Amino acid sequence: MKKGIIFLLNLILCSVLLASFEVAPSIQVIDLNKPLTRQFHLKNNTNKLVKIKVYPERPKNQKSEEFYMGDWVVIYPKIVYLKPTEKKWVRFGVRKPEGFDKLSDGEYRTLIVFEQMENKTYSTTGEEEDANPSVGLQILQKMMISLYGNKGEIKYKIQLEKLRVENIEGENFIMGNILNIGNATIDPVLKVTFNSNDKVLEEIDQPYPKVIRENSKELKVKVKKIPKKANRIKVEIFEAGGEKLAEKTIIL
Repeated sequence: MKKGIIFLLNLILCSVLLASFEVAPSIQVIDLNKPLTRQFHLKNNTNKLVKIKVYPERPKNQKSEEFYMGDWVVIYPKIVYLKPTEKKWVRFGVRKPEGFDKLSDGEYRTLIVFEQMENKTYSTTGEEEDANPSVGLQILQKMMISLYGNKGEIKYKIQLEKLRVENIEGENFIMGNILNIGNATIDPVLKVTFNSNDKVLEEIDQPYPKVIRENSKELKVKVKKIPKKANRIKVEIFEAGGEKLAEKTIIL
């Protein structure tokens, strides 16, 4: 019985990993001041007909509804049928809302959802097959792509709070909180410098996950070993484009 359950779970997992369809690119960024028609590329990875519904949706981590741009997005087609291994384009454009010029500068955002719909089973020739309930398990895929729209001047700004070193289960971590107080999503790059007074002992550079507009993210960086002579740790955060956003020092 246990082996049968494990086999079924593995079967479901493999079905999920072998996605029914692909969407590219995974992120789109557009200039709302000069909106153009853009497109997503879809590909059917199966030997069956796939039906996909495309629509905008407000991100759950978007705190202010005023920065939601899904109502401005026009998608064509909204329903896509992909034959086995077929590739197609889904086009979208942005219609500026009334009073657009009066809206605040910064980043607006929506998700574009690609949701697989239930569909009858077809053969590779396009002929409908008889449904067989015993093998009719259909795992429906749902993909969400982030669409960012930038208006006017983009300002990257953060607050770095509660910076400290913690030992958790014998391992050292630089901890803190990154609060995004700018008007756009930030792709942080961290630079950690271990100093003995003014002497640099070691430097670490690494990218960090996005911090969405109006959101915060916990800072947690594992440090393999703090140099014995280090008496200060300088933490700097840069935007991916190179602009320094914050700098703080931990005294050891």
